[in-house]
Amino acid sequence: MQRNKVLIIDDSAVTRKSLRDFFQKLARFDIYEAESAEEGYVAYRKIIPDIVTMDITMKEMNGVELTRKLIEEYPSAIIIMVSASDQQELVVQALKFGAKNYIIKPFDDDKLSAIVNSLI
Repeated sequence: MQRNKVLIIDDSAVTRKSLRDFFQKLARFDIYEAESAEEGYVAYRKIIPDIVTMDITMKEMNGVELTRKLIEEYPSAIIIMVSASDQQELVVQALKFGAKNYIIKPFDDDKLSAIVNSLI
C-alpha cells in the first residue's frame, strides 16, 4: 500500500501528539511535524506532503496566512485547519484561501478520519 505524507503544523505539543497518535493508528502515513508556521512552510516545500493539518492560531504567522501562502505556491495543497471553537471567522478566511476542511479541538477521531479519507 502506498504511504501518504502528512505534515502536522501546530505550536501546541499536546495537539501535535494527538494528531500524531491519530495518524499512526491509520498506519498508512509518514508523519512530519512543525512547531510554527515558518517551520511548517520550510517543511512543506521540502517534503511536499499529501495532507496538512494546520493550527489556525500560531505566533508570528498564523495558519490563515500560511494557508494563503501555500495555496498560492501549491494550488493542489490539501490543508485541514485545526481550530478552537471560538475561531469561526478565521476558519472561514482559511477556507476562502483554499483550506479544504477544518476540525475543532478537541477533535473526534471518527470525524477526522472521514475528512482525511474524503480528501485523499
